[in-house]
Amino acid sequence: MTPRTVVIALSVLVALAISAVGPQGASAEGLGLYTCENTGSGPGFTSSTCETPSGSGPWQQVLANEKISRRWSSTGKVVLKTTYAGVKLTLAAAATASGIGTVENSVSGKETYTHGSDTLKLEEVAVTEPGGKGCKIAGGSITTRELSSTTLGQGMFMKVASASGPVLAEFTIEGCAITFLNGSYKLEGSADGLLVGASIVFTETEVTTQGTLAINTLATGMEGVLDFEGRKIGSGEEWTKLAAKTT
Repeated sequence: MTPRTVVIALSVLVALAISAVGPQGASAEGLGLYTCENTGSGPGFTSSTCETPSGSGPWQQVLANEKISRRWSSTGKVVLKTTYAGVKLTLAAAATASGIGTVENSVSGKETYTHGSDTLKLEEVAVTEPGGKGCKIAGGSITTRELSSTTLGQGMFMKVASASGPVLAEFTIEGCAITFLNGSYKLEGSADGLLVGASIVFTETEVTTQGTLAINTLATGMEGVLDFEGRKIGSGEEWTKLAAKTT
C-alpha cells in the first residue's frame, strides 16, 4: 500500500466521522467549506470553533453559499526538506501568517469543490540542516507569490499551487560556511495536503511521493499543519473556523 493510499484510506474515515454532524440534503457530492455561524438556536456547537457539540449551543456549520474572506495560520512548524549536491537542506518556519484571501464553493458536474487564492508568509525561518554552519535565510522570512488552491478532482486533498506560473516563492540563503549553498532559490510546483476539519495537513512522505514540489528543480518534501478561518468579505465580523467536509 502506497503512502497516498494509506492517507486516502484514513481520510475516508475522517470524512465519515465529520459528515455525520454536517448538514444533509446537498444535491452534489464532493468537498465543501462550511462556515461556523451563530444561528441563535441549537442543537449545535458551544463556540465559534464549532469543535464541541452541544445540545443547546447556537453555533452551526453552514455550507458557504458565497465567496468569503480566508486567512491561514500554522499549528507548529512548517518544514521544507530537500538534498542539494549531497547536503541535506531543511528549512523550518516557526510561524505562518497569511494575507487575507478569498475562497468559495463551486460545482463542476456532480462534484462540489472549494477553490480560492491567498498569499502565505513563512516567518522566523531557520536553516536547521546543515546545522552549525551559519546558514540563514536573508530577512528571516519567505513570502509566497499569489497562491491558488482547489479540491476539484482531489478527493479529500487540497492542491496548493502558484496562481500564475510555476514559482511559489523565492528566497536567499546567506552566511553559510558551505559556500555553494549561499545564493538564490526558487520554490516551484505544487503540494497536496489532506483536509481535516479546519486544517490542511502536509506530510513529508506524502508530498515527496507526489513529486510535484521542488527547490531549484530538486525534489522537495513538506510537512506542517495550516489552519484556516473565514468571514464575510469586507466585514468586521469575528473570524471563525472553516471546516472542509463532504457534502
